Amino acid sequence: MSASVEKRLYCQQNEDAVVKTANIFAANNKSGAAVYCQTPESVKRVLILGAGQAAMQVADILLHDPSCQLVGFLDDNLEMQGQDIFGFPVLGGFSALEELWQRRVFDASIVGVGLNVKVRHACYERLKALHIPLVNAIDPTVRINRQVTLGQGIVLCSFVHLGVCAHLEDNCFIGAHCSIDHHCHLGQTVFMGPGCLLSGTVSVGDKTVFGDGVLVQLGLRIGQGCRVASGAIVIHDVPAFHSLKHKLNMELKPID
Repeated sequence: MSASVEKRLYCQQNEDAVVKTANIFAANNKSGAAVYCQTPESVKRVLILGAGQAAMQVADILLHDPSCQLVGFLDDNLEMQGQDIFGFPVLGGFSALEELWQRRVFDASIVGVGLNVKVRHACYERLKALHIPLVNAIDPTVRINRQVTLGQGIVLCSFVHLGVCAHLEDNCFIGAHCSIDHHCHLGQTVFMGPGCLLSGTVSVGDKTVFGDGVLVQLGLRIGQGCRVASGAIVIHDVPAFHSLKHKLNMELKPID
């Protein structure tokens, strides 16, 4: 009980829903390591939009969050409707959203669509139009440093690292083991595959997609609507609505 533990409380505001950070101290950890937790005002019943692989990742994270009670999923894939995921039902297609909200079947929602940022953003805009609160899905293993700000509907998968003063706008999906370093800024609906690394002060525009294992050097700007291929090393700015491909030059030789 000698060392202080810094706990960062992420509190979602109502309509703005910009996550604020606050520091409290408790003397209950001998190592003095920082502990990060979400502290909800009440448990929220959450509906996930989507029922594919990304939605399963989101559900797994929320099932570790005591502030959330999963209600089920919506998906336009007819084969998924009526099925169960982790014991929770796919209640219908996206068209059922408004009716379920009017009946107050759920209290909040989050988009469980991943790589298809067009659909992901359309789902987000529909939720905002209906004034449905969004929750964040933050895996317990995520490391969030001081003065990080988060928007609504963000997914942070296992072992993500957010450096000091990083800012993520609404509806971003960040895959496992990504590192977004200090003073980076991500626009809305940015998708990152696992293992991406953004050095400090990188700026990324809305609806940009990163494949797996992308490396972006310090201070670069990547415009909106870009596509960066898996394994790419970005060493210069990328204009909006451009793609950056990675060519693997591998020569195969027999082993002597």
